[in-house]
Amino acid sequence: MMTKTKLGELQKAAQEQVTRAREVAEKAQSESREMTADEQGTYTEAMAKGGELLEQIKVAKRDLEILDEAKSLAQEIGEPAVDDVDAQGRPPVRERVKSLGLQVVDSIEFKNALAPYKGGYVPERSRFQTDPIAVKGLFVGGSDTSAGAFVVNEQSGIVEPLGRKELTIRDLVSVRRTGSDAVEYVAQTSHTNNAAPVAEATSSASPTSDPETGAVVLPSGGGYKPEGAWAYERKVAVVKSRPRRARDATKPPRSHKDWGGFRMSGVSR
Repeated sequence: MMTKTKLGELQKAAQEQVTRAREVAEKAQSESREMTADEQGTYTEAMAKGGELLEQIKVAKRDLEILDEAKSLAQEIGEPAVDDVDAQGRPPVRERVKSLGLQVVDSIEFKNALAPYKGGYVPERSRFQTDPIAVKGLFVGGSDTSAGAFVVNEQSGIVEPLGRKELTIRDLVSVRRTGSDAVEYVAQTSHTNNAAPVAEATSSASPTSDPETGAVVLPSGGGYKPEGAWAYERKVAVVKSRPRRARDATKPPRSHKDWGGFRMSGVSR
């Protein structure tokens, strides 16, 4: 949790880095010479650290402003009256109106996770994780007085009539009828995606062709985008017949048009 003391420590550390960089630059200037490679490295490092500390100071100031606003609101609300029957056995008003953020930073789990870091400062790119924190006052979508007030129902336009049959796995298979024993179709065999960033065109020259191979030669700086490629081929699927019921051997066989249920890979007749 950020405090004024921690903010002061950040400001002091930032001033030290700025002073360090200034001393290096002033030394080279007083001697009327350019900074050496070591001095330039020291100067750049000090300025970079000072910049990082400055960003942390800005964040710390914003956090303190939020905490000050919360404290000011709590002071305006005040403590509950002693003779208030409704308030008996309930926590103080300041605790009841505590924001979600304050509940988190004031929790034991958060303080335990922050304890290993000196001064309450978590280094950049460090992984910070706490145990589960129990909080109150969460927004819930199931309540019209909470987040549910912001929920807008989507109108699907679907009408569910009485007696409608439920969908089954069979409904997911595409079915087409055929009068032949084989079905021909086109299938995609490859898909090459050559999408890539292309620099802005710097030349308006037109493409040329190789006199020997006839291949198209794109001019340099033309800004042409790489092309993708798709390949297809024709395939034939043989229809496999499967009768839905066994035929009575004592009766003559029926013609093909009297049978149903022939299918293969979603193709049926």
